Amino acid sequence: MLDALTSLLRRVAAGRAAITGSGSPDMPEEGSAANCFHCGLPLPAGARDRVLFEGRAHRVCCAACAALAETVIANGYGDYYRERDRLAATA
Repeated sequence: MLDALTSLLRRVAAGRAAITGSGSPDMPEEGSAANCFHCGLPLPAGARDRVLFEGRAHRVCCAACAALAETVIANGYGDYYRERDRLAATA
């Protein structure tokens, strides 16, 4: 999984990863949540990154959260987002 994450982060940094969108018709946006889908932190003004999960675009605060969420989903761990009842603790 670490190799997949490293590869995805490199593609994101190079602008080649197709993990974000801008709320197009083929990627409907999930509500207007004020918090990141992955980490739960408040979304910064102008945040445009989104992750597609279960047919909906979910807003994330940064490219790193987009990469992490996409990696979790791509490796078959989407239940993490489906079943969590609270966000993970932060440092």
